[in-house]
Amino acid sequence: SAAGSLLLLAVTEALSLDLSVTPVLWVLPLLLYLLTYVICFGDPRWADRRVFGPLGGLAMVGLVVLLHRGYAAHWLTQVGGYGAALFLGCMMVHGELVRARPHPAHLTGYYLWSSFGGALGGLFAAVVAPLIFPLHLELHVAVLLCWALYAVAWLRERRRHAPFASLSGARALAVTLGVVLAVGLGADAWRRIRGGAELYRSFFGVLQVKRYPLPSGRAVVNLLDGRISHGFQYADDDRRREPTAYFVRHSGVGKVLSRPGPPRHVGVVGLGVGTLAAYCRPGDTFRFYEINPDVERVARTRFTFLGDAPGEVEVVIGDGRLSLAAEAPRAYDVLVLDAFSGDAIPTHLLTHEAVSLYLGHLAPGGVLAVNVSNLHADLARVVRAHAASFGLTVRRVRAKAKSPLGAYFSDWMLLAREAATLEGIGEPPEADTPVVAWTDDHAPLLAILR
Repeated sequence: SAAGSLLLLAVTEALSLDLSVTPVLWVLPLLLYLLTYVICFGDPRWADRRVFGPLGGLAMVGLVVLLHRGYAAHWLTQVGGYGAALFLGCMMVHGELVRARPHPAHLTGYYLWSSFGGALGGLFAAVVAPLIFPLHLELHVAVLLCWALYAVAWLRERRRHAPFASLSGARALAVTLGVVLAVGLGADAWRRIRGGAELYRSFFGVLQVKRYPLPSGRAVVNLLDGRISHGFQYADDDRRREPTAYFVRHSGVGKVLSRPGPPRHVGVVGLGVGTLAAYCRPGDTFRFYEINPDVERVARTRFTFLGDAPGEVEVVIGDGRLSLAAEAPRAYDVLVLDAFSGDAIPTHLLTHEAVSLYLGHLAPGGVLAVNVSNLHADLARVVRAHAASFGLTVRRVRAKAKSPLGAYFSDWMLLAREAATLEGIGEPPEADTPVVAWTDDHAPLLAILR
């Protein structure tokens, strides 16, 4: 029961990191987990080792492949792969659990210890793992634990009923698959940790700071949140003030912040490495809102964008929306929304009520810049809905990846009350797909998945 509980929590965490923190991605794994209990304890004959052992082994190998592909895998592949591994893995361990059920006279202790095991798995995932693992390795442990428990129970059963030759073949099969899983999972863990100069793990996730050499002889320092880059900086002094990644000068936010004019008051929800401070000029005020204290620590100690800014730079620690709600109107000339955890979508920052709050903090000629770059979700449809609802002018700027310029592909939506504010920047977004309105009460993620 501990292995099944750990696998449930690890799969739920993996889906939330790469897709979104949303109830539908919590309910589906829980449904599959409970379904295995219903099947196994409803009729133990359904938990056939000959069926679920091979299927579970294949699903776990597939999960290893999925882990190596990372967030680049299609969302349906991720949900299907993780869901299959969870269901079949739980069928394996819960099948062994029901086969270990004792005489009715001892059922009280049996169910008590089963409940304790489930709680133990949850305790390990929630408390112990964050303390002992620098990365998210709970899924790796859960997969190996499920296979090890199943293999031991299977071999013990065959020892009682099978001849020695057959038992030797079974041992070889169990050990071989175990080695394949261990090597695959170990390689994935090493790939993630390799080159990590610093690792930070907290309630908000895992941060990695990595230094990469470039073919030109230069080097960059990169910040990863989960498996997604949240900004990088050139290590050499002559280029370290260049904006990079999603924020280069030809990106949507880069075009807005590069315009000449009087000193500006700029708000940014999401700090990253502080790249946008590269646009800070003397007299400007840049105010960043960041929920994770580790991100500010990394931005100040391993990157220099904040320290190099000639204007005033402030960092507010706390949820961006809640922090803005607690403040008097700031009259920002530009308010930037770029708050992602890994590749997950912070739905509460993109609802109708949230946009209403942002508009209350904009100056009359201000611009709301929203980073909608996402591999799995068409967030532009949500932003278009809000633009129509509030009667805003909206422009879209897609910037191609350009390696020599340090540019990632980026997709920005720019919103303003007056069309003249965005004159010469971007194009009106395509209206070939229906808009999807998100509110605090209803934010349908499935409607915008690609």
